[in-house]
Amino acid sequence: MADSTQEIPPELWDAAIALNRFGYGGSPGAMQDIISSPRDWLLAQLREPATVPAAMVDLPRSDELISEMQAAAASGPGTMREFRNGIEAVTRTEARVHTAHTMATASPFRERLVQFWCTHFGISRRDPRVFPLAYAFEREVVRPNLNGSYVRMLTEAVRHPAFLIRFNNTLSIGRYSVAGTRGAANLQLELAAAVLIFYGFADASDISDGEVVSLARMLTGWSVTGPDEPNPGRFIYRPDWHEPNAKTLYDRRYPEAGTLEAEAALDWIGRRPVTARRIAQKMARAFVADSPPSDLVSEMLDGFSGQGNSLQGMVEGMLNSPASWQASLQKVKTPEELVLSAYRALGIGPSSGGGVAVDEAIGNITALGQPPKYMPLDVGWPDQAAAWASPQQMGERLAWAYAFAERVGSVADLGGGGTAIARLAQSVLGPLLSSASFRRLSVSPGGVEGLALMIATPEFQRR
Repeated sequence: MADSTQEIPPELWDAAIALNRFGYGGSPGAMQDIISSPRDWLLAQLREPATVPAAMVDLPRSDELISEMQAAAASGPGTMREFRNGIEAVTRTEARVHTAHTMATASPFRERLVQFWCTHFGISRRDPRVFPLAYAFEREVVRPNLNGSYVRMLTEAVRHPAFLIRFNNTLSIGRYSVAGTRGAANLQLELAAAVLIFYGFADASDISDGEVVSLARMLTGWSVTGPDEPNPGRFIYRPDWHEPNAKTLYDRRYPEAGTLEAEAALDWIGRRPVTARRIAQKMARAFVADSPPSDLVSEMLDGFSGQGNSLQGMVEGMLNSPASWQASLQKVKTPEELVLSAYRALGIGPSSGGGVAVDEAIGNITALGQPPKYMPLDVGWPDQAAAWASPQQMGERLAWAYAFAERVGSVADLGGGGTAIARLAQSVLGPLLSSASFRRLSVSPGGVEGLALMIATPEFQRR
């Protein structure tokens, strides 16, 4: 920055990128805290134990929610409406707990990874079949498997009741199974197609009906316990529903082995190099650039395969690649990233703003087009910059920036005029802040107008 280059040493570049590209933005002083080794700061978050945060431990389990939903459905439309109304209150509580954790976490990169995988698997409140389960799926599948293999995460996702219900596999019965020969045959193809298209290695145009049918036959009997069975709402394998005999998937023969057939197929799908490449490209696109360079993807693949199908290895490959540390800001922040980075820049969170700050953050994220856990079905939230930067969206962001600055004025100390706002921007963006933006903020009136202008700068809107 022309006005402040001499005040910001070159080593701040990596610290600024670590906070803003891989986290939820900086707060005053955060850059100095990690300047000695920004990459190690990110790697330390990645290697934390894959556990559910203490604040989330007592939130409802998926089997509890499914059991209540099953009972309500069995009691008729009126009871189901009551259940839906009640579950909205439960979901709001879950949203508050999850958002409060994300706002206050000392491991923002880890939370960004959680959100990446939630988007990848796409369990959404938008889907009426599984709307109560979006947060439970995150706690039960994504967080415990964040450091492990993709095979394990994929298998646990497919076995999870949210997947089995969403893709209508709970009543998938093979034609020649015991139940099928008695007239109950009901082969469902949705789950098999989704595994191959969205979570595996093939585009829809590359998948034959025969391959989908073969995987669907392997998945027959993968179901969810009903209200009259022990442990309602949990995964169950029903052998009498399973299609017998050997199956062939992409020229690989799978002998009859019950539930082990689909597990073996998922293992093969999850380990294929083309599957890994698709995941690496998707992750690199989400974090670094809309068109990630090939060397970045290659280094991520080396980390993935070098550590035995390891998601941690893939992420380490991303962090160790020089391409991840280029100074150009190629990604537009999603509404969640933008709102949370604004709160972090001012040091406002659950401890300082209480429940009001959390509720406001959720409301702001929703108003800007990204309601929590309400992602589009199948494709998840968009991961390319253009999806969040239409003229209308940018206009909404600018209007929100001013409204946000007005609301937080009583909490944040906005005194000191434009110079103070420029220094605040410098403290959270470091050398990412351009000299033009620094000058513009320096001559602003400060206060609400200056803060709104800071949030509206291209450097704050991008990462």
